[in-house]
Amino acid sequence: MSDFNDLMTKVHLLDENYSRLALKEKQDKIFKLYEGLYEELNELIKETIVNIKIDSGEYDVTIMITSSKGLLISELYVILNKLLFLADMKNIKIVEGRIILKLWFRCWEYRKKEK
Repeated sequence: MSDFNDLMTKVHLLDENYSRLALKEKQDKIFKLYEGLYEELNELIKETIVNIKIDSGEYDVTIMITSSKGLLISELYVILNKLLFLADMKNIKIVEGRIILKLWFRCWEYRKKEK
């Protein structure tokens, strides 16, 4: 339990001394790439092989791509590769025969609070 208490103390100190600053330009870049990804995968989307959606909050963006027939990660999908590189977290799983690729982007940085 001591490790947990130490962690909570550090989280509390971080919260007291730093504030989150939203990185709007990073969010804008991700949204622009998402639009390009939609165009890049347009044929697969039309055939309902692939579905993509985006969700965002004040400090993060999530893109979810689902595919029924697989998703080839190759140089053909330039924007998809860029998003994979930029993502702070990548989660790939198979659910009911569909591949689910979830990309999460942290769009904030911590700044020391002025005292």
